[in-house]
Amino acid sequence: MAMATLRFIGRQIVLGKQGPGLAASSTLRRALATTVGSVDKQKRLLTVRWSDKSRRDSLLPLAWLRDNCQCSGCFHPDTLSRLQLMENFDPKIGADSVQFDDASKTCSVTWSDGHVSTYKYEWLMRRSFDSESQQQRSLWYSGKHELWGSDYVIRRHPFDQ
Repeated sequence: MAMATLRFIGRQIVLGKQGPGLAASSTLRRALATTVGSVDKQKRLLTVRWSDKSRRDSLLPLAWLRDNCQCSGCFHPDTLSRLQLMENFDPKIGADSVQFDDASKTCSVTWSDGHVSTYKYEWLMRRSFDSESQQQRSLWYSGKHELWGSDYVIRRHPFDQ
């Protein structure tokens, strides 16, 4: 499995070149006492291991993260819509660096096209692609269904008034 290494810089973790992974290092975890992440370049997936052990690891596909960038150049906050055209999107985009800043509770990704995306920890946690999180979202968004039988009567309204 092709894993990128992470190195500790102050209170940030920076994605580096191929080599033995530091993400599992107990020294690194103690130094941060917060969040650790790794990028699997082969599966094209960012895995975030939260310091709060009650939370599951967040699994986030790189292409999905780039497509859902929340910066003002990619996302309109009033209309809650993307500003980038799909014809300009590269689904094979890679992450050149990933930084976790626990002071601001943000994760910044520098993409292979030079763009920088910053995501709040809470935003990432709520959108994880692990199976349990997906099931919870499915229940949340499914809504309540009301079925009716042959006795259902459609209300009629007089439109000639």
